[in-house]
Amino acid sequence: MVATPSDPALWYSAAYAGSDQWIFSFEKGHILELEKAVAASWRTPIPQLAKTSFELPQLGRCLGDIRSTLLEGRGFAVLRGLPVG
Repeated sequence: MVATPSDPALWYSAAYAGSDQWIFSFEKGHILELEKAVAASWRTPIPQLAKTSFELPQLGRCLGDIRSTLLEGRGFAVLRGLPVG
């Protein structure tokens, strides 16, 4: 008998139909932290930037959850609320 593959990243669209558990919505506090980090590092060359260059207490936790979802979970996420203008 052939074993059925089992992995969180192996999914069917029906499993997520009508669900929003794959949507990450950024809150105002997240955006404010991001704007503050960008303003503080605007002129820093990219090679000199590191995770420790930014204080992102709220957004950092959210990004950690997204990272875990991508690497260890379903493998996809929709991010909402990031300003594009």
